[in-house]
Amino acid sequence: MALGNAFPKELALASIKRQLLPGTVVKFKAVMDDGKEHEKRYVILRADDSTLTCVINSEIPKLVQRNPALLQCQVKIDKAGHPFMDWDSHIDCSRVRHYPTDEVCQQLMNNPQWVLGRVLQDISEEIRSALKFSPLETATKIHSCCISLESAQLPARGS
Repeated sequence: MALGNAFPKELALASIKRQLLPGTVVKFKAVMDDGKEHEKRYVILRADDSTLTCVINSEIPKLVQRNPALLQCQVKIDKAGHPFMDWDSHIDCSRVRHYPTDEVCQQLMNNPQWVLGRVLQDISEEIRSALKFSPLETATKIHSCCISLESAQLPARGS
């Protein structure tokens, strides 16, 4: 049963919004660069009217592998430290993706199990470092996302 069906819609929405914290990993469907809708995992960088994220890929795309400027923006997220991951993957910090928070919340209300967990503090630090190398984002956006992530109370490795 979806969370939205178990509680009044306002309570379910408030619960989901409280979980959209910097460093949280969620899954939802969105149109990707190939023009098709995909169910992907994302790390939330900031959430207000828009949810700012970095996408998580199972493998580093070949285009990125051939581009050193983009390659240095990839952060490994390990399954060992993040049990909600199915395997070791890579967070693409070369680009911040924006999604309407209302749409993200609606999908998560219908699929509350898609709020997966939080990245570890050391991964958050690596994300902030990798974002700073992004050739695709403005310094203002990067700064805003980094400040947001820095303020997150994330678990340390081994705790």
